Amino acid sequence: FQKIYDYEFLYPILIVIGLVLLLVVVRQYILNKSNKNLQKIVEEKTKNLKLLNETLEEKIRIAVLENTNKDAMLYQQAKMASMGEMIGNIAHQWRQPLSVISTTVTGLNFKMEYGIDVQPEEMIDNLERVNDTVQFLSKTIDDFQNYLKPQDVEEKFNIKEVIVKNLEMFGKAFENNDIKIILNFDDIFLVNSKNELLQVAINVLNNAKDALKEFVSENRLLFVSIYKEDNNAIISIKDNAGGIPEEVLPKIFDAYFTTKHKSQGTGLGLYMSYQIITNRFNGSIDVTNDEFEYMGEIYKGANFKLILPIDTIIK
Repeated sequence: FQKIYDYEFLYPILIVIGLVLLLVVVRQYILNKSNKNLQKIVEEKTKNLKLLNETLEEKIRIAVLENTNKDAMLYQQAKMASMGEMIGNIAHQWRQPLSVISTTVTGLNFKMEYGIDVQPEEMIDNLERVNDTVQFLSKTIDDFQNYLKPQDVEEKFNIKEVIVKNLEMFGKAFENNDIKIILNFDDIFLVNSKNELLQVAINVLNNAKDALKEFVSENRLLFVSIYKEDNNAIISIKDNAGGIPEEVLPKIFDAYFTTKHKSQGTGLGLYMSYQIITNRFNGSIDVTNDEFEYMGEIYKGANFKLILPIDTIIK
């Protein structure tokens, strides 16, 4: 009786255990099958993602290449436009020296033609005047040739040399428009492309000159300062032409954006300046409308700030 009872008690337990084992086996089978399906799905998704990633990488590579080519093209366009403007400025700069040479030679020729005595001292003075003028013209050509040097040449230079060189080349254009230039320079040295910074200075100074030309006033002022602020060298170019319209400020460094007539500007000068300062000098350039006092008078104008990190400065 005891054995029968034990078996009767044992059978249900064995059945339950068997069912549990069966469930475990079935569950494991289902899990294995699910895992294989999931693994297959994961492999398929991974393959698709890899393919998508490769496609995106290729698209990004093409986009970067296109943008690089676009920037290079824009830079070249801006460079050519700037060269055209520079040649125009040089031609304007040469008018007076050529007039001096013409007047001097014509005067000597007139005296010799009509038998008027020319004293040796007068002849020497006239020849020296012509020679000095020719040397000035030759120096202008040298400056233009230096400007055309490869832009990636790095050299140590004093920042103020860039502004001084600019004013030597184009100062007459400011003088002819009755623009008074106030300079305030600290001596700060860089090792970088002097020509590229010269290009930026040309663009920003020309922009200020054009604004002042349209400004109806007997007191046209341009302030150029070079100083240190925190860990940066600052080049500030500020005019008193009333400022830039607020709606224009956010677009001032965009390619092809210009407020001038199409015959007067390409809209690439400030764009190129932004690219040079940010990419070549690892700096920044911004513009604000500032109110300021000078000689007891309150003025308002655009203030372009070129901000160059201190780690590019030779201490």
